[in-house]
Amino acid sequence: MKINKGNIWTYDAIWKVIFTNGYVRNDGCLVMGRGTALQAKNKYPDIAKRCGQFLNNHGNHVGVFEDYKLITFPTKHGWWEDSDLVLIEQSAVELGSLPYNNTFVLGCPGCGCGKLDWSDVKLIIEPILDDRFTVLVGY
Repeated sequence: MKINKGNIWTYDAIWKVIFTNGYVRNDGCLVMGRGTALQAKNKYPDIAKRCGQFLNNHGNHVGVFEDYKLITFPTKHGWWEDSDLVLIEQSAVELGSLPYNNTFVLGCPGCGCGKLDWSDVKLIIEPILDDRFTVLVGY
């Protein structure tokens, strides 16, 4: 895992990884109200519906949307909750096992809107994510 500074939307990487929760609204859309999830929803208007369908079919797991080169990384169960270190570890394992030999960029999972400390999250994900992954720690 590499650490750098920057913005996931302008960083030079094939795959963009956004942080999500496991809450699907009655209309079938994933709640994507803050952070990289909201940015993705604004960029790709159909992504909330597609993510909701994915969650209904597969549960709160890493989702791959090849047409957008976008990957969801669950950090929360409910949108109103703080991020969960166990879920972040599960998501990191799933992300790290993807069979792509490309570059991936993501922010600090569970930090910011999820209220976790980067030092705690880093200890969990650093041994899991290899050099294909760059974590951006700021702008």
